[in-house]
Amino acid sequence: MQGMKQLFKRFIEDESGSPAVEYSMIATVIAVALMAAFMGLGDGIASLFSGNEGSIGSAIDGALAS
Repeated sequence: MQGMKQLFKRFIEDESGSPAVEYSMIATVIAVALMAAFMGLGDGIASLFSGNEGSIGSAIDGALAS
């Protein structure tokens, strides 16, 4: 029984895998933040260009007509 306690204590105190877990959590948070930023940016760019469709089409039609 004493050997099992020592083994469990050594397992709990072992921090060899901690940096890998911490780095993966940081990378996940950064990836989620970037996805949210790009989604918001994409909506803004889409609305910017969707308002110009009519004027660009009119300009092209006018240029082709002359």
